[in-house]
Amino acid sequence: MKLRYFSFFIVLMFLIVACTKDNEEFLNSTKTRILSKRVSEIVMSSPDSDTVKISYTYKSDALYYISVSCAEEFNEKRFEISDDTLIITSVTSQKFSSDAFFVEENSVTPVYQLRNKLNTEGNVLAYYDHDGYVKKLNDAAEFYSQDGVLKALKLNDMVYTFEYSSEIYNNLNIDLFSVLGVLTQTDFNKITFFDFFAAGVLGSRFIRLPEKIVFGDDSWIITYEKDSKGYITQFTVEKTSSSLKVEVKYQ
Repeated sequence: MKLRYFSFFIVLMFLIVACTKDNEEFLNSTKTRILSKRVSEIVMSSPDSDTVKISYTYKSDALYYISVSCAEEFNEKRFEISDDTLIITSVTSQKFSSDAFFVEENSVTPVYQLRNKLNTEGNVLAYYDHDGYVKKLNDAAEFYSQDGVLKALKLNDMVYTFEYSSEIYNNLNIDLFSVLGVLTQTDFNKITFFDFFAAGVLGSRFIRLPEKIVFGDDSWIITYEKDSKGYITQFTVEKTSSSLKVEVKYQ
């Protein structure tokens, strides 16, 4: 009888260790467990700048529209993915102050050819590591990652380093690296590789979110807030001379 209980105990301990190991491997794999609720809007506000609102619209389960509004300017980007093609239509309009009339200023519609949902042809040439994480985009951006975590980004002549102090996972339906990229933009009509993150076509998703970004003599400190179910509801970006509050809303 004692031998039977001892054997059962050994099997139980083996299963516990195996399950723990599988969970660790899952968290550190190239796939991230995506939470089910979809992001509907992200609002960025700062005491010394205009509020920026990013609205998300979906067709079935895929991202279809991103609308960015800031002061009197309105920008809309439409994402269409069919077979191995990504089309991003970007239109900027100026809104008159007294009504809802828009006058179109310019429109950009580039077409990107995709291979296995990784952007490898067209206007952008992407290179990936053996786990599918992006390493390089043309000659403009270089990514340095380890075990699915982005460590540094070289963008043109500027190097951004990413620091992590806790387990904040990039597990919303929208890749939040696309939102962090918006912080560096002043021209929302311009199509950048951050839009590829939003469309989900830039290889494997980086699994963790940084809590500090250092570039040159400057740095951003990022603090995240979550609800009881693990959804990020807000994060604050502390800059050298200002702060930015980012609210995340869901459908």
